[in-house]
Amino acid sequence: MIGQWLLFLGMMALVGTWLSAMRNRERALSAARRVCSAQSIQLLDETVGLSGLRMRRQDGLLRLMLRYGFEVSSNGQDRIPGHLWMADGRITSISTFTIPTEVLSDQETSQKVVDLMQRLRKKD
Repeated sequence: MIGQWLLFLGMMALVGTWLSAMRNRERALSAARRVCSAQSIQLLDETVGLSGLRMRRQDGLLRLMLRYGFEVSSNGQDRIPGHLWMADGRITSISTFTIPTEVLSDQETSQKVVDLMQRLRKKD
């Protein structure tokens, strides 16, 4: 009889852990969508995935930190990784790496270069 109760409690603990993990994933996905919308970039695959765990002291208490990874794109052709950290169901940090800007052509670059020596000669 006690063995059955322990089995039942163990299964309930597993279900509770799974539900908590799903809630955390949904919060992470929602936060990633908000960041992408604010930066006018595309969240690729519309998904986040758990990519790391660590223990970290926060406010004097040891907490489990979850790292969720995702990928973003500025033009639909590139894939740039991003990640966010979560503790106790709250987002603690989000990082989307710098979106590279398009490289200027040689002609555009040459028009924007100022010859410093020429400017110094004009002052004299």
